[in-house]
Amino acid sequence: MLLMMRSAVGVSLGYQPALDGLRAVSIVAVLAHHSSWLPGGYLGVDVFFTLSGFLITALLTEKFARTGTITLRLFYARRALRLLPALLILLVVCTASLLATVPAEYGRLVIHEAAAVLFYAANWAWVINLPLGVFNHTWSLGIEEQFYLLWPCALLVMLRVLSHRRAFVMMLVLAGTGAAWRHALLLAGARFEHLYRGLDAHADPLLIGCALSLGLTAGLRVPGRSTIAALVGVCGLAGVLVFSTLPDSYVRHHVSLVTAIAVSLMIANVVSESQSPLTRLLAVAPLVAIGRISYGVYLWHFPVFYLFGLVTPPGAAATTSWHATVAACAVTFLAAAMSYAIIERPALALKRTLQPLRNVPVSPHGSVPSTVVS
Repeated sequence: MLLMMRSAVGVSLGYQPALDGLRAVSIVAVLAHHSSWLPGGYLGVDVFFTLSGFLITALLTEKFARTGTITLRLFYARRALRLLPALLILLVVCTASLLATVPAEYGRLVIHEAAAVLFYAANWAWVINLPLGVFNHTWSLGIEEQFYLLWPCALLVMLRVLSHRRAFVMMLVLAGTGAAWRHALLLAGARFEHLYRGLDAHADPLLIGCALSLGLTAGLRVPGRSTIAALVGVCGLAGVLVFSTLPDSYVRHHVSLVTAIAVSLMIANVVSESQSPLTRLLAVAPLVAIGRISYGVYLWHFPVFYLFGLVTPPGAAATTSWHATVAACAVTFLAAAMSYAIIERPALALKRTLQPLRNVPVSPHGSVPSTVVS
Protein backbone atom coordinates (compact mmCIF):
# COMPACT_ATOMS: atom_id res chain seq x y z
CA MET A 1 0.00 0.00 0.00
CA LEU A 2 1.39 3.39 -0.92
CA LEU A 3 1.13 6.00 1.81
CA MET A 4 2.51 8.63 -0.53
CA MET A 5 -0.08 9.01 -3.21
CA ARG A 6 0.90 10.42 -6.56
CA SER A 7 -1.45 12.02 -9.03
CA ALA A 8 -1.21 14.44 -11.87
CA VAL A 9 -1.19 17.30 -9.40
CA GLY A 10 1.32 16.13 -6.81
CA VAL A 11 1.65 14.17 -3.59
CA SER A 12 -0.11 14.15 -0.25
CA LEU A 13 1.51 12.93 2.94
CA GLY A 14 -0.56 11.85 5.89
CA TYR A 15 0.65 11.31 9.42
CA GLN A 16 3.25 8.55 9.52
CA PRO A 17 4.46 7.64 13.01
CA ALA A 18 7.49 5.84 11.56
CA LEU A 19 8.95 9.17 10.47
CA ASP A 20 8.72 10.38 14.06
CA GLY A 21 10.55 7.17 14.92
CA LEU A 22 13.30 8.06 12.47
CA ARG A 23 13.58 11.44 14.17
CA ALA A 24 14.08 9.56 17.43
CA VAL A 25 16.91 7.56 15.90
CA SER A 26 18.63 10.79 14.86
CA ILE A 27 18.40 12.47 18.26
CA VAL A 28 19.36 9.34 20.23
CA ALA A 29 22.45 9.03 18.02
CA VAL A 30 23.42 12.62 18.84
CA LEU A 31 22.92 12.04 22.57
CA ALA A 32 25.00 8.85 22.41
CA HIS A 33 27.78 10.71 20.59
CA HIS A 34 27.93 13.48 23.18
CA SER A 35 27.93 10.79 25.88
CA SER A 36 31.05 9.28 24.24
CA TRP A 37 29.16 6.05 23.57
CA LEU A 38 28.75 6.22 19.77
CA PRO A 39 31.66 7.57 17.68
CA GLY A 40 29.54 8.26 14.59
CA GLY A 41 26.52 9.57 16.46
CA TYR A 42 27.26 13.06 15.17
CA LEU A 43 25.73 11.82 11.91
CA GLY A 44 22.34 11.93 13.62
CA VAL A 45 22.29 15.54 12.45
CA ASP A 46 22.60 14.34 8.85
CA VAL A 47 19.77 11.87 9.40
CA PHE A 48 17.60 14.80 10.41
CA PHE A 49 18.84 16.99 7.54
CA THR A 50 17.80 14.30 5.04
CA LEU A 51 14.41 13.75 6.63
CA SER A 52 13.78 17.48 6.89
CA GLY A 53 14.69 18.05 3.24
CA PHE A 54 12.29 15.31 2.21
CA LEU A 55 9.37 16.54 4.33
CA ILE A 56 9.65 20.22 3.49
CA THR A 57 9.90 19.47 -0.23
CA ALA A 58 6.87 17.17 -0.05
CA LEU A 59 4.90 19.88 1.72
CA LEU A 60 5.89 22.59 -0.77
CA THR A 61 5.22 20.45 -3.84
CA GLU A 62 1.80 19.58 -2.45
CA LYS A 63 1.04 23.26 -1.95
CA PHE A 64 2.20 24.00 -5.50
CA ALA A 65 0.03 21.20 -6.89
CA ARG A 66 -3.06 22.59 -5.15
CA THR A 67 -2.56 26.31 -5.76
CA GLY A 68 -0.05 26.66 -8.60
CA THR A 69 2.35 28.59 -6.38
CA ILE A 70 4.24 28.60 -3.08
CA THR A 71 3.22 31.41 -0.74
CA LEU A 72 6.59 32.37 0.69
CA ARG A 73 5.21 34.70 3.34
CA LEU A 74 3.10 31.93 4.86
CA PHE A 75 5.91 29.40 4.58
CA TYR A 76 8.37 31.57 6.50
CA ALA A 77 5.75 32.53 9.09
CA ARG A 78 4.98 28.86 9.70
CA ARG A 79 8.67 28.02 10.00
CA ALA A 80 9.10 30.80 12.55
CA LEU A 81 6.19 29.53 14.63
CA ARG A 82 7.61 26.02 14.52
CA LEU A 83 11.14 26.91 15.57
CA LEU A 84 11.42 30.29 17.26
CA PRO A 85 9.27 29.97 20.42
CA ALA A 86 11.24 27.06 21.86
CA LEU A 87 14.54 28.56 20.72
CA LEU A 88 13.74 31.89 22.35
CA ILE A 89 13.10 30.22 25.70
CA LEU A 90 16.42 28.40 25.44
CA LEU A 91 18.20 31.66 24.61
CA VAL A 92 16.60 33.55 27.48
CA VAL A 93 17.39 30.87 30.06
CA CYS A 94 20.95 30.22 28.94
CA THR A 95 21.86 33.86 28.29
CA ALA A 96 20.50 34.99 31.65
CA SER A 97 22.35 32.18 33.42
CA LEU A 98 25.61 33.01 31.69
CA LEU A 99 25.35 36.75 32.35
CA ALA A 100 24.72 36.01 36.02
CA THR A 101 27.70 33.67 36.39
CA VAL A 102 30.53 34.69 34.04
CA PRO A 103 32.89 37.60 34.74
CA ALA A 104 31.53 40.95 33.58
CA GLU A 105 34.14 41.31 30.85
CA TYR A 106 32.63 38.29 29.06
CA GLY A 107 29.14 39.76 28.97
CA ARG A 108 29.56 41.22 25.48
CA LEU A 109 30.75 37.83 24.19
CA VAL A 110 27.66 36.14 25.62
CA ILE A 111 25.42 38.66 23.86
CA HIS A 112 27.26 38.09 20.57
CA GLU A 113 26.84 34.33 20.94
CA ALA A 114 23.12 34.66 21.63
CA ALA A 115 22.68 37.00 18.64
CA ALA A 116 24.41 34.51 16.33
CA VAL A 117 21.98 31.82 17.46
CA LEU A 118 18.90 34.05 17.23
CA PHE A 119 19.67 35.07 13.66
CA TYR A 120 20.58 31.50 12.63
CA ALA A 121 24.20 32.36 11.94
CA ALA A 122 25.78 30.06 14.52
CA ASN A 123 27.42 27.91 11.84
CA TRP A 124 29.27 30.91 10.40
CA ALA A 125 30.15 32.12 13.90
CA TRP A 126 32.25 28.98 14.15
CA VAL A 127 33.94 29.80 10.86
CA ILE A 128 34.96 33.29 12.09
CA ASN A 129 36.18 31.88 15.42
CA LEU A 130 33.37 33.15 17.64
CA PRO A 131 33.14 30.58 20.46
CA LEU A 132 29.60 29.49 21.22
CA GLY A 133 29.98 27.50 24.43
CA VAL A 134 26.60 26.07 25.48
CA PHE A 135 25.21 27.13 22.09
CA ASN A 136 27.71 25.04 20.08
CA HIS A 137 25.04 22.66 18.80
CA THR A 138 22.97 25.40 17.14
CA TRP A 139 25.24 25.41 14.09
CA SER A 140 22.93 22.80 12.55
CA LEU A 141 19.91 25.08 13.00
CA GLY A 142 21.81 27.75 11.10
CA ILE A 143 22.52 25.45 8.16
CA GLU A 144 18.95 24.24 7.97
CA GLU A 145 17.33 27.67 8.13
CA GLN A 146 19.76 29.25 5.69
CA PHE A 147 18.95 26.46 3.27
CA TYR A 148 15.21 26.96 3.71
CA LEU A 149 15.58 30.66 3.17
CA LEU A 150 16.76 29.81 -0.35
CA TRP A 151 15.06 26.49 -1.17
CA PRO A 152 11.38 27.53 -1.54
CA CYS A 153 12.28 30.15 -4.14
CA ALA A 154 14.50 27.74 -6.05
CA LEU A 155 11.89 24.97 -5.86
CA LEU A 156 9.16 27.28 -7.14
CA VAL A 157 11.24 28.05 -10.22
CA MET A 158 12.06 24.38 -10.75
CA LEU A 159 8.43 23.28 -10.47
CA ARG A 160 7.42 25.87 -13.07
CA VAL A 161 10.06 25.04 -15.65
CA LEU A 162 11.01 21.39 -15.06
CA SER A 163 9.25 18.08 -14.69
CA HIS A 164 9.62 16.35 -11.35
CA ARG A 165 11.86 13.76 -12.95
CA ARG A 166 14.24 16.38 -14.32
CA ALA A 167 14.16 18.27 -11.04
CA PHE A 168 15.07 15.01 -9.28
CA VAL A 169 18.07 14.52 -11.55
CA MET A 170 19.14 18.12 -11.03
CA MET A 171 19.03 17.73 -7.25
CA LEU A 172 21.15 14.59 -7.42
CA VAL A 173 23.69 16.47 -9.51
CA LEU A 174 23.69 19.34 -7.02
CA ALA A 175 24.20 16.95 -4.11
CA GLY A 176 27.15 15.35 -5.86
CA THR A 177 28.51 18.78 -6.69
CA GLY A 178 28.22 19.76 -3.03
CA ALA A 179 30.26 16.74 -1.95
CA ALA A 180 32.84 17.49 -4.64
CA TRP A 181 33.01 21.11 -3.48
CA ARG A 182 33.67 19.98 0.08
CA HIS A 183 36.51 17.78 -1.16
CA ALA A 184 37.91 20.68 -3.18
CA LEU A 185 37.83 22.86 -0.07
CA LEU A 186 39.70 20.14 1.81
CA LEU A 187 42.39 19.97 -0.84
CA ALA A 188 42.65 23.77 -0.78
CA GLY A 189 43.35 23.69 2.96
CA ALA A 190 40.04 24.98 4.26
CA ARG A 191 39.56 24.79 8.02
CA PHE A 192 37.41 22.02 9.48
CA GLU A 193 34.97 24.61 10.86
CA HIS A 194 34.13 25.58 7.28
CA LEU A 195 34.06 22.02 5.96
CA TYR A 196 31.66 20.88 8.67
CA ARG A 197 29.56 23.93 9.48
CA GLY A 198 29.48 25.95 6.26
CA LEU A 199 26.22 25.75 4.35
CA ASP A 200 28.11 25.39 1.08
CA ALA A 201 30.07 22.39 2.40
CA HIS A 202 27.33 20.55 4.31
CA ALA A 203 24.18 20.86 2.22
CA ASP A 204 24.36 17.46 0.50
CA PRO A 205 22.10 15.61 3.02
CA LEU A 206 19.44 18.29 2.65
CA LEU A 207 19.73 18.10 -1.13
CA ILE A 208 19.44 14.30 -1.10
CA GLY A 209 16.26 14.57 0.98
CA CYS A 210 14.82 17.10 -1.46
CA ALA A 211 15.76 14.86 -4.39
CA LEU A 212 14.03 11.88 -2.79
CA SER A 213 10.78 13.80 -2.45
CA LEU A 214 10.90 14.96 -6.07
CA GLY A 215 11.78 11.46 -7.24
CA LEU A 216 8.89 9.84 -5.41
CA THR A 217 6.55 12.51 -6.72
CA ALA A 218 7.74 11.66 -10.22
CA GLY A 219 6.87 7.99 -9.57
CA LEU A 220 10.42 6.69 -9.31
CA ARG A 221 10.02 3.47 -7.33
CA VAL A 222 11.38 -0.06 -7.36
CA PRO A 223 8.30 -2.28 -6.79
CA GLY A 224 9.00 -5.39 -4.75
CA ARG A 225 12.49 -4.29 -3.79
CA SER A 226 11.72 -1.58 -1.27
CA THR A 227 12.33 -3.89 1.71
CA ILE A 228 15.71 -4.99 0.35
CA ALA A 229 16.68 -1.37 -0.23
CA ALA A 230 15.54 -0.52 3.30
CA LEU A 231 17.73 -3.29 4.72
CA VAL A 232 20.70 -1.90 2.81
CA GLY A 233 19.86 1.53 4.23
CA VAL A 234 19.60 0.25 7.80
CA CYS A 235 22.90 -1.61 7.55
CA GLY A 236 24.60 1.38 5.96
CA LEU A 237 23.32 3.76 8.62
CA ALA A 238 24.32 1.40 11.43
CA GLY A 239 27.77 1.05 9.93
CA VAL A 240 28.52 4.76 9.70
CA LEU A 241 27.09 5.44 13.16
CA VAL A 242 29.32 2.80 14.74
CA PHE A 243 32.53 3.21 12.80
CA SER A 244 32.71 6.84 11.64
CA THR A 245 34.97 9.31 13.38
CA LEU A 246 35.04 13.08 13.45
CA PRO A 247 36.64 14.84 11.65
CA ASP A 248 38.42 12.24 9.52
CA SER A 249 35.45 10.20 8.30
CA TYR A 250 33.43 13.31 7.56
CA VAL A 251 36.00 15.22 5.54
CA ARG A 252 37.76 12.31 3.81
CA HIS A 253 35.09 9.65 3.34
CA HIS A 254 31.96 11.78 2.85
CA VAL A 255 29.98 9.86 5.46
CA SER A 256 27.35 12.61 5.53
CA LEU A 257 26.52 11.73 1.92
CA VAL A 258 26.55 8.01 2.73
CA THR A 259 24.22 8.68 5.66
CA ALA A 260 21.83 10.66 3.47
CA ILE A 261 21.64 7.87 0.87
CA ALA A 262 21.05 5.24 3.55
CA VAL A 263 18.33 7.30 5.22
CA SER A 264 16.69 7.98 1.85
CA LEU A 265 16.36 4.24 1.24
CA MET A 266 14.71 3.91 4.64
CA ILE A 267 12.32 6.82 4.07
CA ALA A 268 11.33 5.47 0.65
CA ASN A 269 10.38 2.17 2.29
CA VAL A 270 8.45 3.81 5.12
CA VAL A 271 6.31 5.97 2.83
CA SER A 272 5.62 3.18 0.36
CA GLU A 273 5.12 0.14 2.60
CA SER A 274 2.85 0.74 5.57
CA GLN A 275 3.40 -2.77 6.95
CA SER A 276 7.06 -3.31 6.18
CA PRO A 277 9.28 -4.53 9.04
CA LEU A 278 11.11 -1.19 9.10
CA THR A 279 7.88 0.82 9.20
CA ARG A 280 6.54 -1.25 12.08
CA LEU A 281 9.84 -1.02 13.96
CA LEU A 282 10.11 2.77 13.65
CA ALA A 283 6.45 3.19 14.59
CA VAL A 284 6.79 1.66 18.06
CA ALA A 285 5.38 3.97 20.73
CA PRO A 286 8.62 4.87 22.58
CA LEU A 287 10.36 5.96 19.38
CA VAL A 288 7.35 7.95 18.22
CA ALA A 289 7.16 9.70 21.58
CA ILE A 290 10.85 10.63 21.49
CA GLY A 291 10.56 11.78 17.88
CA ARG A 292 7.65 14.06 18.74
CA ILE A 293 9.78 16.01 21.26
CA SER A 294 13.07 15.64 19.38
CA TYR A 295 13.40 19.36 18.61
CA GLY A 296 13.30 20.20 22.31
CA VAL A 297 15.68 17.34 23.10
CA TYR A 298 18.17 18.72 20.59
CA LEU A 299 17.84 22.29 21.89
CA TRP A 300 18.30 21.42 25.55
CA HIS A 301 20.69 18.48 25.47
CA PHE A 302 23.87 20.45 24.91
CA PRO A 303 23.46 23.00 27.74
CA VAL A 304 22.37 20.19 30.07
CA PHE A 305 25.26 17.95 29.03
CA TYR A 306 27.55 20.94 29.50
CA LEU A 307 26.21 21.40 33.03
CA PHE A 308 26.83 17.72 33.85
CA GLY A 309 30.35 17.76 32.40
CA LEU A 310 29.63 15.43 29.47
CA VAL A 311 30.70 18.12 27.00
CA THR A 312 33.34 20.65 27.94
CA PRO A 313 35.26 23.63 26.53
CA PRO A 314 38.28 22.80 24.32
CA GLY A 315 41.15 21.42 26.35
CA ALA A 316 39.03 20.30 29.29
CA ALA A 317 38.36 16.62 30.02
CA ALA A 318 34.76 15.46 29.78
CA THR A 319 33.31 12.97 32.21
CA THR A 320 32.37 9.49 31.00
CA SER A 321 30.39 8.57 34.11
CA TRP A 322 27.24 6.64 33.27
CA HIS A 323 25.58 8.16 36.33
CA ALA A 324 26.13 11.64 34.89
CA THR A 325 24.91 10.48 31.48
CA VAL A 326 21.69 9.01 32.84
CA ALA A 327 21.02 12.13 34.93
CA ALA A 328 21.74 14.47 32.02
CA CYS A 329 19.48 12.50 29.67
CA ALA A 330 16.68 12.50 32.25
CA VAL A 331 16.90 16.27 32.70
CA THR A 332 17.08 16.77 28.93
CA PHE A 333 13.95 14.73 28.25
CA LEU A 334 12.10 16.46 31.06
CA ALA A 335 12.99 19.89 29.65
CA ALA A 336 12.02 18.76 26.14
CA ALA A 337 8.67 17.37 27.29
CA MET A 338 7.89 20.64 29.07
CA SER A 339 8.95 22.60 25.99
CA TYR A 340 6.66 20.54 23.77
CA ALA A 341 3.64 20.74 26.08
CA ILE A 342 3.93 24.38 27.11
CA ILE A 343 5.57 26.08 24.12
CA GLU A 344 5.74 24.04 20.94
CA ARG A 345 2.30 22.46 20.88
CA PRO A 346 0.41 25.76 21.35
CA ALA A 347 2.63 27.32 18.66
CA LEU A 348 1.82 24.43 16.31
CA ALA A 349 -1.89 24.99 16.88
CA LEU A 350 -1.47 28.66 15.99
CA LYS A 351 0.65 27.67 13.00
CA ARG A 352 -2.22 25.64 11.55
CA THR A 353 -4.47 28.72 11.49
CA LEU A 354 -2.12 30.51 9.11
CA GLN A 355 -2.84 28.09 6.31
CA PRO A 356 -5.35 25.30 6.91
CA LEU A 357 -4.24 22.02 5.36
CA ARG A 358 -6.93 20.19 3.46
CA ASN A 359 -7.24 16.43 3.60
CA VAL A 360 -4.36 16.07 6.04
CA PRO A 361 -5.25 13.96 9.07
CA VAL A 362 -4.46 15.18 12.55
CA SER A 363 -2.19 12.98 14.64
CA PRO A 364 -3.75 11.00 17.48
CA HIS A 365 -2.34 13.52 19.93
CA GLY A 366 -4.11 16.48 18.39
CA SER A 367 -1.02 18.15 16.96
CA VAL A 368 -0.17 18.80 13.35
CA PRO A 369 1.30 15.65 11.77
CA SER A 370 5.07 15.46 11.99
CA THR A 371 5.24 14.93 8.26
CA VAL A 372 4.01 18.46 7.64
CA VAL A 373 5.47 20.49 10.49
CA SER A 374 9.17 19.98 10.00
